[in-house]
Amino acid sequence: MLASHMPDDGGVELRYHLTEQDYLAMMEARTRWRTGRIGRMVLWAAVVLNVGVGAWLLLGALLTATPLAVEHFLNLGLATLIVAWLALYLPWLRRRNFRHMKLADKPVHLVADREAVKLRIGDDDSRTAWREFERGHRTAEHFFFWLNPAIALIVPLRAFPDEALCERFWRLAQEGVPTTNG
Repeated sequence: MLASHMPDDGGVELRYHLTEQDYLAMMEARTRWRTGRIGRMVLWAAVVLNVGVGAWLLLGALLTATPLAVEHFLNLGLATLIVAWLALYLPWLRRRNFRHMKLADKPVHLVADREAVKLRIGDDDSRTAWREFERGHRTAEHFFFWLNPAIALIVPLRAFPDEALCERFWRLAQEGVPTTNG
């Protein structure tokens, strides 16, 4: 945390650095928002079903001494690809993407008031009205304000020196953005 305070106009001013962990938390929140609990349950049920059917076909062929066919390996191969994609490739890709982004390891200066959020990340400035965000989300460690399903403003709770300033910021956001906790 660099510095934080409450400007005289009732807004909030914060200075912080985004970390790879902040970005990964945003990507996890995005996944939860877009796929939902049922979507993840269906995906993992399909993976387990593929493994089970593939193992059953393979075991049946081995026990009956029948020649192995392509379909014996198809379900196992598909399940292996899905697990590799989810458990290995996506986490690697997310870390790689963060390291190549302009915001990686740069200071963030955020000023929020009732109308908008102003950001300075490194040498880049932006201003976004609260009403431009589709949704705001608060977790145990972050605020995420979604401009669209792929892009969010990330505000780590560690940027706030105390709970009062954190709550003030959340109230400002709630005036202009549909918000959720969790």
